[in-house]
Amino acid sequence: MQIEPKLTEVDFDEAQHTHQSYASIQIKSPESERLSQPLASPGRRYLGQGIDVFITWALFLVLLAVFNKTGASGLQPDILAVVVAAGYFLFADSLPAGRSLGKLVLGMSVIDRTSGEYCTSRQSLVRNLLLLFLGGIDAFLVLFKKRQRLGDLVANTKVIRNNNCKLDE
Repeated sequence: MQIEPKLTEVDFDEAQHTHQSYASIQIKSPESERLSQPLASPGRRYLGQGIDVFITWALFLVLLAVFNKTGASGLQPDILAVVVAAGYFLFADSLPAGRSLGKLVLGMSVIDRTSGEYCTSRQSLVRNLLLLFLGGIDAFLVLFKKRQRLGDLVANTKVIRNNNCKLDE
């Protein structure tokens, strides 16, 4: 004896409903999650920048002191101290997770405002070079609605708060 299923026994509506429910499931990527994070406040950004300026100067002064202690003289040690300190200042936002040390302490990250990827070395260089040249004018723009400096606009970046930061609770 052979059993054959009848077409009337299959519920086509249920099969379509199941298919539709799977189609509506969306998986959020880490990048899209970052794009939905709130922007960092101006005060937090200013404090983070202050910490990074302090670190830049500390690097410079510590290196000069080390070179003086070791007896290094001439222009080369001074140039090396300037290059290391400037390197930190210009490229710090491209450290892991788009976080300079100041941003790490305050729970912020710099991301690409279109893709949500973390800040690249090129973006960090562009955004911080403009800060060097425009200073207070550039920092003033953080007070507006989009909270972006000219450096952020040119580098296509934005600074976000991280959800896992204890300061935001």
